[in-house]
Amino acid sequence: MPDAGAPVFSSMISLLLLLSFIFCLMCLFLQ
Repeated sequence: MPDAGAPVFSSMISLLLLLSFIFCLMCLFLQ
């Protein structure tokens, strides 16, 4: 399969977005 790494890439992108969202929430709570 040529696109075997596509699900891993998309899950890594979603995980990175989730981490940045949690970081923004923590920044708002710590202000």
